[in-house]
Amino acid sequence: MSFKLKTLKSTNVDYLQKLLKQFEISDNKDSSCYELNKSEEIEKQLLDNIIQRAIENKTKLHILYDERDISKSIPCGLLALNFEVVGDFSALSIDFIFISKNYRGIFINEIDSKISAYLLEFALMQAVEMNKVSQLDAVILNPINECVSKIYIEFGFEEFGDGWLYFLIDDID
Repeated sequence: MSFKLKTLKSTNVDYLQKLLKQFEISDNKDSSCYELNKSEEIEKQLLDNIIQRAIENKTKLHILYDERDISKSIPCGLLALNFEVVGDFSALSIDFIFISKNYRGIFINEIDSKISAYLLEFALMQAVEMNKVSQLDAVILNPINECVSKIYIEFGFEEFGDGWLYFLIDDID
């Protein structure tokens, strides 16, 4: 496959910062989820926060690489996962999904979906596997804004308060 998902084992700050600088931050002012003068700064802050959480072993990073050009491997998607208890839920928490600007909204034939959907489905399958070992109730996430929240709700997530969304493990096929 010309796209490869790798789980990062390194918590070295220099390595993580160098890796995440390869991702392209949004400047897509035509996006319905773009907030003028905020989106780029929010993305930078979230990426910095994810680096810190990974260094502290509070989240596990999964990076999707585009390897169609055999001379280089380009990180194009990032997924950060963590075990969390929120309210009554023991859950796999999607701490962050980030897609590099040039890959957003594009259907990729090699993975038969958009990168965001591919990473989201990977997270759901990770939850199913974790549920075999330790009882999980749901996959949860807290979207950065109402526009993004609507996208997850269309995917099948449901609201449960304070901006959090959930997807019950029992509903995963």
